[in-house]
Order: sequence, then C-alpha cells, then structure tokens
Amino acid sequence: RPTFNVVAVDRKFMNDHAEFVDHFVSILGLLTDSFIDKLGESDNKNANRWTPNAADPASSYMPSLADAIMKAGERARNPSVGFVSHQRHALDLFKPLSTEQQVSCDYLQGGRVCGRPSLQHIAIQQTAEFLMDQKVIHDMGRLSDMGDTAIACSRPNTLCGGDLFTGSSVIPKEISSVEFQNEVTSIYGSVNPDPFSLDFWDGRAPFYALNETGRAGADEFSAGHSTCSSKEMLVATDRRQYFGDTSWVSPFSLVGQSYSDNLDCWWVIRSSDCTSSGSVCQNSVAISFLQVRVWSGDYIRIYSDPSMECSPDSTTKVLLGQITGLDPILPNDFQSKGCVVVQFETDANQERSYNDIQNLGDGFSASYRDAGIKELRQSFTKHCLGTSHIVLDGQNNKYDISDSIAESRTDYRYPNDLDCIWEVQVKSGQKYVIFDVEYDLEPTYDYLQLFSGTFGSTSGVTPFAFLSAESIKETYFIPTDDSGFSTIRLVTDSLGRRSGFKASVYIDNGAPTINDCPKLGTSGLFCEIPHCIVENSVQRQMGFSSYGVNGDYRIGRVVSQIKTSSVPPNINCTWPFGKPPSEAQGIRLRFNFPLDLEPQPVSAVRDKIVVKAGGN
Repeated sequence: RPTFNVVAVDRKFMNDHAEFVDHFVSILGLLTDSFIDKLGESDNKNANRWTPNAADPASSYMPSLADAIMKAGERARNPSVGFVSHQRHALDLFKPLSTEQQVSCDYLQGGRVCGRPSLQHIAIQQTAEFLMDQKVIHDMGRLSDMGDTAIACSRPNTLCGGDLFTGSSVIPKEISSVEFQNEVTSIYGSVNPDPFSLDFWDGRAPFYALNETGRAGADEFSAGHSTCSSKEMLVATDRRQYFGDTSWVSPFSLVGQSYSDNLDCWWVIRSSDCTSSGSVCQNSVAISFLQVRVWSGDYIRIYSDPSMECSPDSTTKVLLGQITGLDPILPNDFQSKGCVVVQFETDANQERSYNDIQNLGDGFSASYRDAGIKELRQSFTKHCLGTSHIVLDGQNNKYDISDSIAESRTDYRYPNDLDCIWEVQVKSGQKYVIFDVEYDLEPTYDYLQLFSGTFGSTSGVTPFAFLSAESIKETYFIPTDDSGFSTIRLVTDSLGRRSGFKASVYIDNGAPTINDCPKLGTSGLFCEIPHCIVENSVQRQMGFSSYGVNGDYRIGRVVSQIKTSSVPPNINCTWPFGKPPSEAQGIRLRFNFPLDLEPQPVSAVRDKIVVKAGGN
C-alpha cells in the first residue's frame, strides 16, 4: 500500500489557524505537482527546481532540502555536491500522487461526496485495529463504526461520514490576512509575482536555515555540548550562583548549544548551615530557572530530602517538580529546607532544530541561593507540579485538588510528562483519608496511584489502589500510616491527553473497618471499591461443599470485581492466603465460571493470573 508522511494538527489549532493550515497544505500540493513534472514538460521551471546542478543554482530546491537533513559531517548551509545528488536520487524511490489524484475518491476523498469510505478512512480504521491489538490504544471509539454505504456515509457519527478531508484544502489559494501580506512586503519589497506561488521564489538564494542546533560531526553519532557530571556538590550562599548542563552557565548560555544524549547528571545543593551530617539545617535553598528547553522524553527533576541525607541514592527524596518542554511556565523558584537535589536525565534520542529563528538552543540554566529561614508554601502553575502538602485537622478538614486550575473541562487537556504528588497528613487521629474523585485519564498509560504513607519517610509508601481510564464520582478510603500520612500521585506519559481529574480529600468520623467484605468483588476499608485493589482480603466460605471438602479446610473465595463493574486497566491485584492446617499437603484452587481474561501467549505481558508459593 502507499506509504506517506503525515503532518497533523489538533482541532483547536485548526480552528484558530484555519487560513494558515489551508495555505500550508496547498503549498505542499504545489511542491508535489512540481516534482511530478520534474522534466519540465508542463512547466520548464520545474526542471530547474529539481535538478541538483541546475543552470541557475539559486532556483534549485535540492541544496536547501539536503541541508535541512542536517547530516553528520556536512557543513551547515553548504552541502556537498555528492550529498545533494544522493538526496535527489533518493526522491525517485517514492511514487508521489498528484493533487488531482489525492483529492479523488480513490485516495483521500470519500464519505458523503463519494458515497463510500475512501482509502483514508480504511487506512485509519486498520491502523486503529493494529494499535488496539498492540495495546497502544484502549478502544476504537467512533472509529469502530465505519459506515460503508451512501446513507451511512451521510451520518456524522460514522467514520465515513465524519468531518474528514473534503479536498478543498489542497487547492492553491492566497492568504487574505493583511498582516501576512504586509510581512511579506516588508521582507521582499513587493507581493508580485504572487508570493503564494512557486514562481515567487525562483531565482532567489537557497532557503538555508539562519540557525540550527544539534548537527553532529563527521565521526559523531550525535552532537551535544553538555559537560555536567554524575554528581556535583554545591553550597548555597546569599549570593546568586549558577548551574546547568554546561559549565559556562549564564542567563543566555543555551544560545546555539545542544545538550547531550544519555545523560544522568545530579547536583546536590546544600544551604550554608547544612554542610555536614551534624548541621542544624534551618535555612532553605532556592532554585530559579533562567532557561528551560528540554524535549519530550528528557527531564529535569527537583527533590527535597526531609532526612537531610541529600544524595541521589536517598530513599527519602520528595519530588518538588518534574520539568520538560520548551520554555514551560514555572514557579519563580523551588525551595526546600537544608538542601535541594537536582537531576537532569536524557534519553538516547537525538533532538535537533532547523531554522530556530532566535537560535535559543536547548538544555537548561538555573541559579541557586541560600534563602534563609522561610516558611515554605506549595507553588502551582497552570497545572500540578511536583509535591503539594495538605494538612487535615480540626480547623481544615477538606481540600479540593486537581491536575490543573482549569474551571471548565470541556476543552481542557492535561499536559504530558506529569508526575504530581499530593502528600496528605491527618492530625486528628483518623486512620484514613476520604478521597472523592472523578477522572478521565488515558487508559493504562496515565493514572492515579493511591498510597498509604509518604515518599519522604524512611518506611516509604504502601500501594493501595490504581486508577485509570474514566469514571463517574467514586469514593476511596485511603489508609494512613502510623504518622498519619497518605499520598495521591498522578503520572502521565509523553503521548495522549484527556480531561484529567477533580477530587476532594477530607476527614470525618466514618464507620469501623470491615476486614472481609460481604459482597464478593468489593474491596477497600469499607468495601467501597467495586473491584480488586493492590492487596485484598480473602472471604471465608463455610458450609456445604459438593467436592466433599471439610469446611474447616476451605480457605476462602476471591472475585476480581462485582458483576456490574469491570477490572481497571493495568491493575495488579493480590490475595494473600493464610497458612493452611499443619496436616495439609498443599492448596487446591478451583476456578469458577466466568474465567474471562485477554487471550495471549504464555510469554506475553498481558492479562493473567499468577499463583505463587510463599514469598516467591
């Protein structure tokens, strides 16, 4: 089947910039038709545009096309003749479709116009089915209803009749925006010939990027200017000092620079009164970021450490913030008593930028100082960030929490790459926190975790429940540890976004704890959860046994969820069995109907029941 590259925009961008998207698509159509006519049979200018060593080099697109690949070892803005020729030959390996072919019912056009699905509709549905099989997406949604008749393709709720390609966007057109017209005039002096046609650019210099970042050298796999180490020890003073992924940190140190791949750099920054194990550690360290330009999959993490161990290996680190993105909105500073631990972790992917007009580069630069003795408060941006501390006592017994400050969830989508923690402390002596929540999270890949305990304690956290996908309002009773702490954590990955969650945490008198839930398939302190959780109790089943087993030897019965509910995605439920009588030789498990799990090969990582002996 045809293979193609895709440039995609979301609905909001399309609505906000419809004129630009139309123009962008029409220019791509013009370039495609120009290349198909590379011999110049319809327009002799096309022969010059696609010939590497053209009679008029300024009219050839090939040098700038080759330069944009940023091949390692090639000089910027001056690609070698051999490489330009190689790229020209590579274009002949593809079989492009003309604009007229693309808008026909044989390819992109379909639905109500053609009375049947187009290849576009079919390819989208087949791709979705493949992603479903690979567990990349949770369900087909509206893609499951194709519609394959003229009547079905007239209904907007079917894939065939949805708001997909109409063909009008590839028709070359001018942009009517006066601002854009004036911008073109200010740069090129006029708008004649038509700047929205290929004729306008003939005879001009090749369109090389003014700036680029990340081109590797001839013998390099990737480029990078980072000089940070596995661990650097710093001491804050009342004078502002700087650090970052390079040693020449300043407010503008990223210009023209690119950070390296596979980094795991750490900075341990102590306050001036916390430089040794016996220090008082009353002062706070304040971290401020001057620039942050970090690609998806790479992260800056800022931690506090209540134990004052202040090392990358400490088990009591508390996440103050996980940062990624290009110029994200951040609090004025991150503060922590005694010390701050900063990590910069990058993956193996090589990130490059071509024609960054401002030449801002990538990486990060930050400052640090001793902020003295200060009361620390949680900091929010437009979305949650790091760890927030909530105290529930007689004066404040309820807090509302969310992944963002958005009032309406209609058009809101939470950011990717979040790791947000709410640490809840109960001072009333109550042994649990009540958590009312509604959520809409990308199934499996984005999730809420509920824990007993806190990451900042030496005993750590005990998992209680895992929430993903979507729900109406649910209530959970999260157990606290001996110090009165419970923890709620939101994690999102680098792809896919939903509406997020809204919740309240509070305390009240409640009811006594129920050990064995009377309704099979329920879990939790008060049997409030309609499915299994991380660790569940086994309900004792006494009475008659058709298999002649004495009731004293029947350990119990477990059910994954009540009949009207479904098992949440990516959950890991356990049921610990008690020790059998001393004369017993083993435990026999009887699986009743239904036993309905996702079919899979034995070696696959999908849905399964695993039986373990002892602590194995």
